[in-house]
Amino acid sequence: MLHSTPGEAQPGRAQRVDLKALRIIVSANHARPGETSVKSGARMTAKTTTKDAGTQDAGAKRPGVSYKPLSPHIGVWRWHATMASSIFHRASGVANYIGAILFTVWLVMVASGPDAYAVWEGLRGGPLGILVTLALIAFTLSLSYHLLNGLRHLGWDAGAGFDPKGSNQRSILIFAGSIVVTALIWIFAGGLV
Repeated sequence: MLHSTPGEAQPGRAQRVDLKALRIIVSANHARPGETSVKSGARMTAKTTTKDAGTQDAGAKRPGVSYKPLSPHIGVWRWHATMASSIFHRASGVANYIGAILFTVWLVMVASGPDAYAVWEGLRGGPLGILVTLALIAFTLSLSYHLLNGLRHLGWDAGAGFDPKGSNQRSILIFAGSIVVTALIWIFAGGLV
């Protein structure tokens, strides 16, 4: 590991970091209160840091640096279907809020009379009509995905379906199911047939 004291910092020069030593420090930092530290065997308490437990690399000691637990970066994890479904569930929730606002605007246009609704018809029939239709299809996909994944969350609330392999399989089925539901809605109710 290359280290420099705080006075020796060279601006504009990147310093190399020994990743193996960093992994040891990070894994030691994730010891929970009451668990034994990886390196020293010292028990961690709520106020004990890895510095107190002696788990840091001797070369990594630098004045003024906090050795508190670090959250793992997204690049550390291997992507899997359950992770993707969790992220997409949040994104679809945001998309549903935006879609609900736009749907409310459309309802106000319908209720305001033929002149207001003519604006919608002009937008749908004009050059932006394809983009409007794609946005509506995306909103339908977001609603169907959020509904199907919400049913899975109800199962989780009941205490079922926590096995990793089954969770990944159900995530893939939910992705596929939401695409099928969206396609069926737009084929039969959307007038695409």
